[in-house]
Amino acid sequence: MASCSCMASAASGFGTTPNVVGSNTSITTPNKPTFLFFSSKNNNTRLVVVRASEEPAAAATAPAELEAPSPKAAKPPPIGPKRGAKVRVLRKESYWYKGVGSVVAVDQDPSTRYPVVVRFNKVNFANASTNNYALDEIEEVA
Repeated sequence: MASCSCMASAASGFGTTPNVVGSNTSITTPNKPTFLFFSSKNNNTRLVVVRASEEPAAAATAPAELEAPSPKAAKPPPIGPKRGAKVRVLRKESYWYKGVGSVVAVDQDPSTRYPVVVRFNKVNFANASTNNYALDEIEEVA
């Protein structure tokens, strides 16, 4: 009996959002996927989302495109100073303003705001000896 009540509570948590368009309607809408949500009143369970699409032909051609060998694109030139280079900090609000430190790493992703990690010999008030800087906040020292 306990398993029956458990199944009944699980079945009551099912819900679907149908996406059916009649063939005689004059309004044309793009094919939208149908969603099926499985939920429960218990917060410890996972939420499962099943999506159905009506375009199996496009999915079948996608792996063939991935298997085709593509010519290797040339790597862009590295941005920022090289690792180990000595740099001077130009950020006025920094603890190490006009101080010299060495570059630990440079993130090559162009969308990174502060890509250059600089390590200093002295620590700041928070006992940290490294900080990230933007490319225009540092200058290389000869």
